[in-house]
Amino acid sequence: MMRSSLTNLFACLVLALFSLGAGSDIYKWVDDEGNVHYGDSPPENVAAERVQIESRPAGETGPSGSKLLEEAEERYQRLKQDREARAAAREEEEQRRRQLDERCVYLRKQLISLQQRLPVYRDEEGKFRTSSQYDAYEGRREYLDDATRTRETERV
Repeated sequence: MMRSSLTNLFACLVLALFSLGAGSDIYKWVDDEGNVHYGDSPPENVAAERVQIESRPAGETGPSGSKLLEEAEERYQRLKQDREARAAAREEEEQRRRQLDERCVYLRKQLISLQQRLPVYRDEEGKFRTSSQYDAYEGRREYLDDATRTRETERV
């Protein structure tokens, strides 16, 4: 979708630039293979005829080059805003996923602590820890009894 929008913008800009040279002569010629070509200058040594281009009737007006450029700029700004909004939404979604992943890792660690055959306690932050010879935690501990440990395992 984004590619076609940029292509459309480019086409509008090219048309606007071509309209600037609308007053020049246009020629028509046929090459050796019978193909018809048009251009502002024919190749040398080729019979070419000047093509008459009729101007618009006096009452008819079309969009001017500057109007086309203004419309192209407005479209570009809308596309830019849409792109920025999509990028912000993607960033929000990624942030939400990271938070969910972090929560999942935290709960898995808590479950591992609860499932070990060592005594389990809750520290001052509410995290479950196992009591072992390598435990360096020095804060207040609230040890879990078997019923609480089973309930917490099911909850986690």
